[in-house]
This record gives sequence, C-alpha cells and structure tokens, in this order.
Amino acid sequence: MLDGVTMLLDKKALEKTQKLLKAFPQVLVKSLSLAIMQIALVVQAQAKQSLTDEGSIDLGALRASLHIVVVGPLTVLVGTPSEYAAPVEYGTVGHWVKVDNIPGLREWLVRHNIQDGEERTYFYVHPKPRPFMTPAWMMGVVMTPKTVEAAVELAFQLVEKQFT
Repeated sequence: MLDGVTMLLDKKALEKTQKLLKAFPQVLVKSLSLAIMQIALVVQAQAKQSLTDEGSIDLGALRASLHIVVVGPLTVLVGTPSEYAAPVEYGTVGHWVKVDNIPGLREWLVRHNIQDGEERTYFYVHPKPRPFMTPAWMMGVVMTPKTVEAAVELAFQLVEKQFT
C-alpha cells in the first residue's frame, strides 16, 4: 500500500462496468456476424454479376451454384462446387471438345456465326481467364475495414444502450 493514498470505489459504477464487459463479447460476435454476412452477400452478388456480364455458354449453372456457407459465427465461405469454376476463373490450355458433349455449344456456335454443320464433331477451344471470384473477393477486401469498424461501433452502442 501507498502511504497517504485514499481510494474510493463506486460500487455501482464498478458493477455496471463488469456487466458491460461481460455482455460485450456476445454482442460483438452478433454484430460482426451480421457484418460478415453483409460482405459475403456483396461478394456473391459481384461474382454473379461478373458471370452475367460474360454471357458465355453455360455460365447460368455456374452463377446459380454460387453459395454462401456459414462455417462458424465469424467465418463464411463464398464459392461454388462447380467443377468448371476454376477453368472459367483461370482459363485453360487449348484443347478439343466434342460438340455434343457440351450443352448449348451448337447454339453458341450459331449465335457467334461460327460454321456449324451437322458433320462438326469436335471444336478447338482455348478459354481465356474470365475472373468472376477474384474481382468479387477484391470488392470484399475493400469494404471489410469500414464494415467491421461499423459493426464494432454498433456493438459498443448496443451494449451501452443496454446498461443506461
């Protein structure tokens, strides 16, 4: 102890502070969960918009397969189980495809004025990268700091309001 030092404790203020500190983590997790879901929805919407802008052969199925999966209270995944998502995102090396094995390819050839006789069996393709997840992810990265900051501020306000 220090000689000559007098300490006065405001028991009510101390109890209020303890309640605030006890309630804050739960409120913060809820607020951050909502913020993370908001970011995930924007990422998903941007990825779908990028695919819509591409207007390629069968990107409607890829677009429809984009989902948000909640892994934990503060963890979500935005992605697709589609087996051709990576080739669309990153492109592929040139290769031959059997025309009738690709749904909509004959119609696509006609729409793009590419000769498509019934005798055509194979078609050489060399898909270039058409990123849809990378721009969406970058948009999420840009909006994360402000969104998280707002969520933390909201948590402080909610806890403070709860105990005033």
